[in-house]
Amino acid sequence: MPVDLTLPTPDYTAPDPSSLNTPPDFYQTKPLGSSSTLTASTLKAGEQCSKMDKRGRQVCFGKQLSKDKAPKKVARAMANAEATAGVEWCNTDFSSILATRFTECDVRTVPVIIRTDGVPDAIAYFMFLRMLQLDGQNSFTEHLTIEPAPQIPMDFAEIDMSINQHLCQGSCTPVEPDGSAWTDKTWWTPGDMHSTSVTTPYTWDASTPDQKYLFKPDIQIDANILRRTARSARS
Repeated sequence: MPVDLTLPTPDYTAPDPSSLNTPPDFYQTKPLGSSSTLTASTLKAGEQCSKMDKRGRQVCFGKQLSKDKAPKKVARAMANAEATAGVEWCNTDFSSILATRFTECDVRTVPVIIRTDGVPDAIAYFMFLRMLQLDGQNSFTEHLTIEPAPQIPMDFAEIDMSINQHLCQGSCTPVEPDGSAWTDKTWWTPGDMHSTSVTTPYTWDASTPDQKYLFKPDIQIDANILRRTARSARS
């Protein structure tokens, strides 16, 4: 049946919508053609461990912790606030996945475990905050913040983290930052609780008209435990 759709006269003086007046949603709408939605509860990575040495020692990134099980931070870090400036709802103290039309925020709390013969010797908890923002027609930006939650235990070791590589499909190309791009040092010692952030831009080839793109940007982080009782883990 015919439909008579009459739209109101546009108000060209109205301000552009922003993330501040667009409430975030716990559900991320998947691209057109997908029938389901993605929730925070469906993204549960398994444990990732280094190889066990001759003495039975190894280091593991544990499974992502839920909001109820994750340790609470002592204070909201300044680097976190700077990395998520203008998107206050992204700077949370708990694991979550929130998204609006132009911004996605993924916050995960992950334990780093030092083991001997499968028995934990020490555990430190880290929060990884990753915010993706669309910049234009063929680019977006990733803001990554890493910080202890709440601090490195005194019985732990020095831990050094670095970006191994960014991953993206097809014509999507990350511009890898160097070590000087971080806002603070990328290693932590017992009792430490500082946070550090880094920004990575992505671009893709948008020269083909009417082309649909589906990208799954990801990041691989290496962690080295600097003491004699453990090796390194990769996540």
